[in-house]
Amino acid sequence: MNIFLYAGGLIIGVVGFLYVSSFLRDATEVISKKRTATNKTTSKEKRKQFFDKLPITQIKPGLRICPFCREELSRDEPLYASRVLDNDEKKILIHGCNFCYKPEKTIN
Repeated sequence: MNIFLYAGGLIIGVVGFLYVSSFLRDATEVISKKRTATNKTTSKEKRKQFFDKLPITQIKPGLRICPFCREELSRDEPLYASRVLDNDEKKILIHGCNFCYKPEKTIN
């Protein structure tokens, strides 16, 4: 009779251990998915993601943003452009900022 009690206790202990270990494994998977989903981004990346969602007409005046890559520019960062004559009209052709446009170096 004691053998049956020991065997029953052992079976209950093994089943309980397997249940708790599977629960802990599932919990660690959920936590790791949440950590990878948040994916630590810098404040500059968050601002760029915000500006990517906005149309260019809804951005506040005074902010300097490249119309091509939507990178926020400081006062010291240039926006490359050139003047173009088209049918006797003066137009400005925007090439981009120093992040998305690399001007060719002239050879002297």
